Amino acid sequence: MNRHVVIVGGGFCGATLLFHLLRRGDRSLRVTVVDPSLELGRGLAYAAWAQQSLLNVPCGDMSLDAAEPDDFLVWARLRFPNVTPHSFLPRAVYGQYIMERVYSVWRDECVAHLRDSVTMLRPELAGWQVTLSRGHSLMATEVVLALGNPPMFDPLGQCGLPTNHPYYFPTPWPCVALPITHRNASVMMIGTGLSMVDQYLALRAQGHSGPCYAVSRHGLLPHTHITPLPILPSELAMRIRSAVSQGTLYQRLRAFRSLVRQAGPAWSWQAQFKVLRENATMLWQTLPHKERHRFIRHLRPYWDAHRHRMAPEVGEAILSAVQDGALQLLRGRFLHVHTASGRFVVTMAVGPDEPTSLEVDVLINCTGPCYQAALRRPLEQTLVQQGLAQPDVLGLGLQCMPDGQMIDVRGQPVIGLHMIGHARRGSIWESTSVPELRVQAQQLASLLLRVATPHGAKPFVTQPVR
Repeated sequence: MNRHVVIVGGGFCGATLLFHLLRRGDRSLRVTVVDPSLELGRGLAYAAWAQQSLLNVPCGDMSLDAAEPDDFLVWARLRFPNVTPHSFLPRAVYGQYIMERVYSVWRDECVAHLRDSVTMLRPELAGWQVTLSRGHSLMATEVVLALGNPPMFDPLGQCGLPTNHPYYFPTPWPCVALPITHRNASVMMIGTGLSMVDQYLALRAQGHSGPCYAVSRHGLLPHTHITPLPILPSELAMRIRSAVSQGTLYQRLRAFRSLVRQAGPAWSWQAQFKVLRENATMLWQTLPHKERHRFIRHLRPYWDAHRHRMAPEVGEAILSAVQDGALQLLRGRFLHVHTASGRFVVTMAVGPDEPTSLEVDVLINCTGPCYQAALRRPLEQTLVQQGLAQPDVLGLGLQCMPDGQMIDVRGQPVIGLHMIGHARRGSIWESTSVPELRVQAQQLASLLLRVATPHGAKPFVTQPVR
């Protein structure tokens, strides 16, 4: 059979991989994207409704092709003449850019978009049988899982409270719109990260004027970008890379913080953290599993707050709201939630003090993706039951080779089955934003165009799915 790549998922990763395959592949390659969405490339992050939510990466770092870093900037300037490399545009605008770039290389004779979902993958002698939810199936030589973010953690489910309450919103996407009768309602947002930030600003844009609370275990807000970001001297960058490449997690953290203090205000911590992020895969892969677990348990909230930062204008608005008391940050752990007279009564443990309770009218879950929940999605569950995949030891995703080839229950690479995006976190840690995801897409496209699936190879014998 001719080469046929099936991409499962049509969000950013799936669409960017498609873009690179079509841009560099020949007409003998067929590609099918299976995704129920009408438009490819947007996903939840860059949906058309996200007109008010700004990107949290500046324009200069958002091109689909890392080799053409100004592509998004040039595209944006044709529509917004005042845009600079340091501008933060709306997410919906970026979604339009992805769509236009993908459809600029689209060829009807070799590309298909099936608005469906995949329920099972089965290895065959000639490749893969891909079963769709409507009962149809197709054959592929290679399959790529580009499934995007896992589901959000549902804290109310842990508390035993029914989640079908009309004013409990289990996800902030699309941003919750309250009726006019609730414009003065008290709102609690569970989580203090970027999802909360977008939701709070959306509420205020709707005219909501009631009290707003944001609660998380550490009560940490995302930090704010500074622009332009200074370029570090090469010697300092090398010292940072050396400092974080060896020793225990504590030793690496202490060495990095020491370098930040020594550098002083002339070189912002944001610029130094960029070097740390660019070397995050090396840092992660040189840590033993025990130290990785320690990072997840103790340092992850602080990494996220420093890593996933707010656009300057967003940061200014949020900090002003906190200072004015319009947005109150609470640090605590959920103990119990119940309803009384139509309102939510939330009981939290705050430090060593006695538990405290707070009554609110509306609860919005802004906790962000729960990576342990990824394996509760049907396709991942099926792959694990078949023995075609296995979770990484920290439960962050699925085990894979450095190039994204999946690893089966025997610890062997699975021929013709790859993944891209968030599911790689257990292997490389940083696998969440455009600068690293586009590189994954380019590298995987090169691999798929270069390596043909060996026909006639003995297929993996799957376990029965019960």
